[in-house]
Amino acid sequence: MKRYRLIGLAALLALATGCGKDKDAADRINIFTHDMGGDSKVWVDPAHPSDATWVASETIDLNGTPYVITSNASSYSLEVAPLDVDMYAVYPGTMSAGGNDITVANSNASGAAITLRSLAVDFRDDGHRVVFPMAEKASAGSSSLYFDHLTAGLRLTLTNGSASSIAVDHLKVVLQGTGAASAVTIDGVNYTVSWAVQGPTTPSGEVGTISGDREVTYSSEMNL
Repeated sequence: MKRYRLIGLAALLALATGCGKDKDAADRINIFTHDMGGDSKVWVDPAHPSDATWVASETIDLNGTPYVITSNASSYSLEVAPLDVDMYAVYPGTMSAGGNDITVANSNASGAAITLRSLAVDFRDDGHRVVFPMAEKASAGSSSLYFDHLTAGLRLTLTNGSASSIAVDHLKVVLQGTGAASAVTIDGVNYTVSWAVQGPTTPSGEVGTISGDREVTYSSEMNL
């Protein structure tokens, strides 16, 4: 697809005099997010969730194509010209590195499915880095994408009850409910976020220890 730029008189004067006008602004889509308890996104200090930011070098799936997130001073963007068709964006794009194993199937107007096999929690002195799936629909030619969250955040506190230090390499959290993950609708588009290991489960225990009627519940395994 060809890309075109419209340069106004002021921009032409700036170029002629060597002033620092950003000539690539027309080839960029700025990215933002709506709140989830204070703007928290992918780079978050639990004590200060409003200070969250994007992570450069990660990707966003835009109409089925992954684009790298780029940092521009205090802003973040995708270095691509606004599309001339309706835009359907999903964060993150498919990931398979650094402990994150996520598959994204973006079918644009027909919706998207995000499958989580594992998520990495990167602990740092000034906060934690973790992926929170988001999505956005924008009209053709839009120069900005304002993402909405598709999930909530779960905060856990782990306590070492032994006298020895423990290095946690992997954490599995099993959640039980009444059914599979349901779709979240944003601007008429259905998005589903689910863990890869899920389904009806029966009560566990040693043979002879389970008695009485038991209810079959629906479980999801969160691998961190």
